[in-house]
Amino acid sequence: MRSDVPAISRKASGVVKTVIIGAVVVFLVFYVMTSPTQAATIVHASWRLAVHLAHGAGDFVNKLA
Repeated sequence: MRSDVPAISRKASGVVKTVIIGAVVVFLVFYVMTSPTQAATIVHASWRLAVHLAHGAGDFVNKLA
């Protein structure tokens, strides 16, 4: 931690971070509860993207060898 930042400021930034994370979680739960089909579609597409990126990175590394 930086010594020139007061401890109160560090504590306040921790509280702000916790509030923001909590708000994001509440929004995600609300979104899933109100539109589960669309939420599932987004998760499925995100997973396919992650798999595609992993395969691409693997192919790239294999071609380097």
